[in-house]
Amino acid sequence: MTGPSRRSVLAGAAALAACQPASTPQSVLRVGLPTGADSLDPFVGQFAAAAIIYRQIYAPLAGYRDDHALTGRWESEAGFMRWTAHLRPGLKWSNGEPLTASDILWSLRRGANPETAGPDVGDLSIIRGALEIVRGQAAPEALGVRVLDGRTLEFTLTRPHADFPDAMREFYPINPRAVEAHGPDWTRPENFVCSGPYVPVAESQLSLTLKKNPNHHRANAVSIPEIEMSVVEDAGARVRLFRAGDLDLALDPPANRLEELRGLLGDQARTYDAPRLVYLKVNHDREPLADPRIRRALHISIDREFIAGQIIGGSAEPAFTAVPGVAESLSATPHETRMETAARLVREAGYGPDNPLTLGLLHSGEERARVAVALADDWARIGINAEIQASESTGLYAMVGEGRFDLALARFDRGMRSANWRYLEPFAPGGFAANFGWEDPALAALIEDIQAEGDPERRDALVARAEGLMMDQANLIPLMRENAIWLIASRIQGADDEQPVFWGDLALSAPAG
Repeated sequence: MTGPSRRSVLAGAAALAACQPASTPQSVLRVGLPTGADSLDPFVGQFAAAAIIYRQIYAPLAGYRDDHALTGRWESEAGFMRWTAHLRPGLKWSNGEPLTASDILWSLRRGANPETAGPDVGDLSIIRGALEIVRGQAAPEALGVRVLDGRTLEFTLTRPHADFPDAMREFYPINPRAVEAHGPDWTRPENFVCSGPYVPVAESQLSLTLKKNPNHHRANAVSIPEIEMSVVEDAGARVRLFRAGDLDLALDPPANRLEELRGLLGDQARTYDAPRLVYLKVNHDREPLADPRIRRALHISIDREFIAGQIIGGSAEPAFTAVPGVAESLSATPHETRMETAARLVREAGYGPDNPLTLGLLHSGEERARVAVALADDWARIGINAEIQASESTGLYAMVGEGRFDLALARFDRGMRSANWRYLEPFAPGGFAANFGWEDPALAALIEDIQAEGDPERRDALVARAEGLMMDQANLIPLMRENAIWLIASRIQGADDEQPVFWGDLALSAPAG
C-alpha cells in the first residue's frame, strides 16, 4: 500500500468562512462546546464536556480554587491514613435546604454503589471499603466515612494519600431528597437541586440554559445572571457563530487553523496548556497486535513532528511518552533510522510481501481523518497496510468498548487534573481508558505508591517506573499533546491566565441593561 501522500493530507484544509461580527452586547453568556454532557449526574457522566458543565452547577468537596469548595479546611493524621473535612458554615442547596455533612456522606455512598454510580469509582477507591462496595462484597454503609457533626466528616483510607483533598476536587455531592423524590428524573431541570453557582433551568439535546443560584455560598461574587450553552459539533461552525457574535466562548476551533484565527481575531483566539493526550489504543486481543514487535514497529515509525507541526498546525506537540517530562531517547533518533528498525521488526514478526499485514485504524472527525492518513502513510513504508475506518464519536466509543477494532485514535482530557501521574491513572486496571486488552496489576500498585509518596522527587521516580511499564513494549502508542484552544469575546473579563472553565468567575464588560 502506498497510501495518500502527505501533500494531499495537507491539501484537505479549507479556508474559514467570513462573517460579520455582531455589535449588540447581551447580558447572557453564550458558550459553544463540541459535545454536551452525557449525563448531568456527576457519578455517571464521562465526557470531557460533562466535566466542564459540572463546574458550573456543582460545588466540589475540595476545590481547584479555595473559595469554590464546600470545605474550608482539611486535617490529616495517622500518616495520611485519616483525613477530617470541615464544611463551610451556612451552606445551602439551590432550593434553600441546608447542605450538611450527612448529605455529603449520602453522596459518597451513592458514588461507590455500583447500582447508582457509573463504572469507574475513580478517586473514591482509596477510601476504606469503596472497592468492596463496588464489587458487591459490602454494603454502601461500609464506606470508611463518618459524620462527626453537621459540618464535619472523617475519612479513613486504605493506604496513605498525601494529597487526598486533591482527589476530592471533582467530587460533587448531590441532593439526597431530590434523588429519592424523582428517581432517574432528578436530573431534569424542573427537579434539579444543586450547590454550584448556576442551576439548570432548560435542557435539550443541543442546549442547556443555566441561571444564577442565589443560594450558592459565593453568589455575591457571581456577576453573570444567565448562561446559554450550545452543542455545536462542527468546529468550523463554532468559528462562524463566534465571528457572527452569536457565541462569547467557543471551545476547540479547528487546531490546524489556529494561525489564521489569530490573524482574524487577534487575542480572542487563545491557547492554554491542558492535560490532553492523543494516543492510539492498541487492541491486545487481536493476534497481530499481541506481538510486542508489531506494537513497537507501529510506535517508532510515526513521524510525530509532522503530525503535530503540519497537520495540527503547531497547537500540539509530539508525545513519545504518555507522561510529559519523562526521559526517553526515541525523539533523538532520526526518523529514517526508526523506520529501518520498524521495518526489520515487522519482518522478524513474520510479515512481508508473501504474508502482508493489514490492520484497521478507527477514527472520528475531520481532523483525526488527516492524522489517520499520515499514520497510514508511515506504516505503509514499513510493510503494514492500514484500512482507515471513520465513525462518529459515540460509534467509536461503542466499537472500542466492544473490542471491535485493531487500532483506534483516542484522546483523553484530564481537565484540571494536571499532576503528571494523572496521565497514568486512566490505563490502570479499572481506569476509564483501560479497554484495549492490556492490564498490569503492577501499574495499579505503582499508582498506589505514587499517591502515598509525599516527596516530589521520589514521586517523579515512581512515575517514571510506571511509564516504563506501559511503554517498554508499546502497550499503547502516544502521539501528541494538544493545547486547549478557546475563542473568547473581548467583552469577557477574567479569562486571562487560565482556561475559562469557571463561568461564575467571569464577567461581561458591557451587559445589556
